[in-house]
Amino acid sequence: SLGSREGTINAAEHFAAKNLTRFALIFFKKALTQNDRWTDDTRIIFGQACSYDLHIRIAEILMQRDKTLNHEEALHHLMLAREAAKAAGVENIVKDIDDRIESL
Repeated sequence: SLGSREGTINAAEHFAAKNLTRFALIFFKKALTQNDRWTDDTRIIFGQACSYDLHIRIAEILMQRDKTLNHEEALHHLMLAREAAKAAGVENIVKDIDDRIESL
């Protein structure tokens, strides 16, 4: 997808802060498809948002919108976040995601 991944994430956070959750979801999902040629390992080193961060934010927004209606999609994004965090070797994030999954 075209455009700056970081810019797309900033736009998503802007919409989320204004409680414009529909647009925040669109932009977070777009950021997941943008190729900045970095892996999550590289993003960790440079303090950039990793794919697991984006999946967690998407799940949070989905649950904020409607816990019942969006439960399955939120769970799906948390599972994707867990896979990405595990692949990046960040066990503390994996544990945090496991806690989030249990609390659903």
